Amino acid sequence: MFIRLSKTFCAVIALLGASPAAFAATIDFSDLGSAPFNTVNFGTVSQAFGDSAEADVSYATLDGGENWGQNATVFDSTVRYWAPAEYSGDQAVFAAGDNKKVEVKLDAGAGLKFSSITFDFGAWPNTNQNTSYKLFDDTWTQIGGGDGLLVNGLTGALLPFALNTASVVFQFGNDWDVGLKSISYSTVADASDVPLPGALLFGLTGLLGLASTGRMKNRRV
Repeated sequence: MFIRLSKTFCAVIALLGASPAAFAATIDFSDLGSAPFNTVNFGTVSQAFGDSAEADVSYATLDGGENWGQNATVFDSTVRYWAPAEYSGDQAVFAAGDNKKVEVKLDAGAGLKFSSITFDFGAWPNTNQNTSYKLFDDTWTQIGGGDGLLVNGLTGALLPFALNTASVVFQFGNDWDVGLKSISYSTVADASDVPLPGALLFGLTGLLGLASTGRMKNRRV
């Protein structure tokens, strides 16, 4: 009996520890020109663009200069959309003023966290440009950053990160010659927020009770 109970107990533990399925999505800024947003060239980007059950997305333009993270000041509460395919051959979003920074914030949905994110840059007007960037987690701890990132005028630049956080804040710039063409991310269930399923908890309690009873019988024999 002890062997059978051990096998069942291990199966329950395996179920509890199974890795949750990942969800992947891409926010493609070329879709801004289509319904339901119908954003015009140089138009402001809706704060609802890119929102889903998996992530809430918000945009802002920050003042340029040396201040990053929480020390940066907001210049405009949105960013702009460029409709001609002139950011490395595609549409993009960019700062609402020259010599400014773009900020994109993503908050994972309830019970979720980000496991990865990739930023796809474009350079205007299809000409090589450089930019600086910083990435922060949900405690405003910097988890990525660099200066002089080359954004190719023909192919752009991809910037991927592995994550383990419920929120990310990405800031880049100091001019509007570099924009974002898309953002791709993956989310998984946050294990710290997942309650023990009632049926599994009941079954686990029963198994522990049977195991205890078996040990008591063995002592009496």
